Amino acid sequence: MQTVTPDEAILRINNYLNNTIAHPYFVIVDGSEAYQIVYEKFSYLEKINVSNYCSDNSFPDYDRLFNDLCNSKGKKIVFGLGDSIFLEGRYQILGKIKDVTVQGKIIVICRGIRDKVVALHEADPKFNEYRYCEIDSSLDYNIVKVKPSVYLHNVVKFKDLLRKLEGGIKGKLYVSTDMPVIAGSEIRSSYDAIKEENPAFTIAETTLNEDCWSSFNKDKDLEDYNLLHWRSFLKNKINPGNNGYLRLVVAKSKDYELYQKNVFDTILDIDRKEKNYWGLYKERKELLKDLPEAGTSRYVAMSKQKGEERIYYLTDNTTVERHAIIEEIAKNKKVPKEISMIYPELSMYLSFFHFSSNNSDVLDNYFQKYKELKITNLITTEFMEAVLNYAADGNRLYNSFDSRGALVEKLDDGKTILYWIDALGVEYLGFVQSLAKEMGLHITIHIGRAKLPTLTAFNDDFYKEWKGQKLQTKKLDSLKHDGENIFNYENQKLPLHIVEELGIIDNSLVRSKDILLQGQMKRVVIASDHGASRLAVINNSENQYEMNSKGIHSGRCCPKSEIDEKPEYATEEEGFWVLANYDRFKGGHKARVEVHGGATLEEVLVPVIEVSLANGKYELKNMTEIAWASWNETPFIEIFSPQKIENLLLKYNGQIYQSVDVGNGIHKVVFENLKRAGEYEADVLDGDNLIGKINFRIEKRSGSTRKEEEDFFKK
Repeated sequence: MQTVTPDEAILRINNYLNNTIAHPYFVIVDGSEAYQIVYEKFSYLEKINVSNYCSDNSFPDYDRLFNDLCNSKGKKIVFGLGDSIFLEGRYQILGKIKDVTVQGKIIVICRGIRDKVVALHEADPKFNEYRYCEIDSSLDYNIVKVKPSVYLHNVVKFKDLLRKLEGGIKGKLYVSTDMPVIAGSEIRSSYDAIKEENPAFTIAETTLNEDCWSSFNKDKDLEDYNLLHWRSFLKNKINPGNNGYLRLVVAKSKDYELYQKNVFDTILDIDRKEKNYWGLYKERKELLKDLPEAGTSRYVAMSKQKGEERIYYLTDNTTVERHAIIEEIAKNKKVPKEISMIYPELSMYLSFFHFSSNNSDVLDNYFQKYKELKITNLITTEFMEAVLNYAADGNRLYNSFDSRGALVEKLDDGKTILYWIDALGVEYLGFVQSLAKEMGLHITIHIGRAKLPTLTAFNDDFYKEWKGQKLQTKKLDSLKHDGENIFNYENQKLPLHIVEELGIIDNSLVRSKDILLQGQMKRVVIASDHGASRLAVINNSENQYEMNSKGIHSGRCCPKSEIDEKPEYATEEEGFWVLANYDRFKGGHKARVEVHGGATLEEVLVPVIEVSLANGKYELKNMTEIAWASWNETPFIEIFSPQKIENLLLKYNGQIYQSVDVGNGIHKVVFENLKRAGEYEADVLDGDNLIGKINFRIEKRSGSTRKEEEDFFKK
């Protein structure tokens, strides 16, 4: 039979409706445009939708449909039969419906089964042009079967799919089902769904596991995740960005499991003498600096494969790495010239400090060498000779210095707070000097002399007699005495405690600055009761003198008796023999970490440091580490200024943000229309006056963010 146009088909259908044929009339129409013409033309007829014979996810109940057709009266039109048969492949129902005798008129729209209806004509000559017509059109929909466990935003169940087809829809349609639907293609996994949605997506399926792909399929957000999160890995697979080290890691990582190792380990494959090594090193250090320490221990163990070169593959990002750096320096007996990149704080500790005082050249050299020996865990013959020289009667350099008490007393003006840091010796002055520069502090340093023996009981009068406000910390002294039992020299010969020492001093400077920023005090005076010696612990030597009393404070001093022979390198003070070399008196317990009580330069000389804020019209500080943005959170920051600001405003990208003064020098700024995650820099104004800039960070808060935070604090 020849095909006809939609208009010709309409004429034939009308002829059927008006004739006496008692069987259904079949209309073969595949194309959606022709389908719509027929659909609209006969919309006045009572409709029978085959989808109504389906549950949400099942093929039609053809027996019930057949019974309803048999009992049908009046003029009706059936939609969806061809589509359902096409999708199920159950063609027998066609012949059964073809031969049914009906009391009224039934038009059956057949889409997708042209060849099957034509085959009915070939098998039964009575099924002729009075029983069906064939409209000239082509099928223009394509069915994609989707596994029910796979998410796809525009997928429907079988019943809804059939309902859409009954309306004459065209294009690609997705059905979620496990039924044996005959489809043009099938989506069996989340990865298939991603590729279906974005054919240009070229990342290999083996990059992530199905759980990750499933999560990504539902939520494509890849921003603001921890570096080790699989979303960060995928983000960098898609767009590696500008970080050369990360690009190298991603290129080497065929899957997420490898990536988690390669983020740490890739640097180990690069010779540190290669031209681009230090650039990659810095990029890696920046990448890893905010990661929890727990992930670093494995890398530290892996780094041992580098042998004498190991230190060049460590950073100061974590405590375990900082300890490993100290270990390598002590083992190799040298400090690499790259230490300022590897461990900046240790480099600051080792930085040269000039003593602008009596015997400055001697002290400059002495303490520079002392720090190097402390960190390399060594006493050289040359340095020991110098110690013995300055320990001899008449050569003790500390006697030319003013007492610490006299220096402190001059500064007690009622406007200054005294901060006693127990056991802070002059060895740390280079570190303090460097920290002050970084923190925007102005310092003036005086060198004083502690009383002998260098015990707190003989050296706390400066604190007791201070008339103004005061505070103290004994953390540094406690570390030197006990080392939290971790750094006991009997068990741990390496000077790993230096890491904690620097942290304590850093925190003390931070606290000093916070006091100054409160605005009630213009100056903080940092002073100490005594210093301490690590080299006296390393020397681990008892002298040969038999004293009437046992040594105390690890043998650095001994109560004096009339029958005692004066030991060489000892001085008599306050009824004690006090050693100025690195020996200890018999009977004294061995020191655990560092020792004081004796009369070496590092035990006796102490700093008195005046600390104030560096000159500057305004000091601005963002008090908010992260401005969080979510569906129910508007990001905000709090800015602190020690100077009074009448009307603090922020200007960013042509937008002015008004602040609210919440008291105590703190101004709160809410970003009503700024929620995109990222780093920002804004101009700060006092009314019409530009007074500086402030940096802040906005991050999106999600369920996974909260979980990562909770996991972090559980560790």
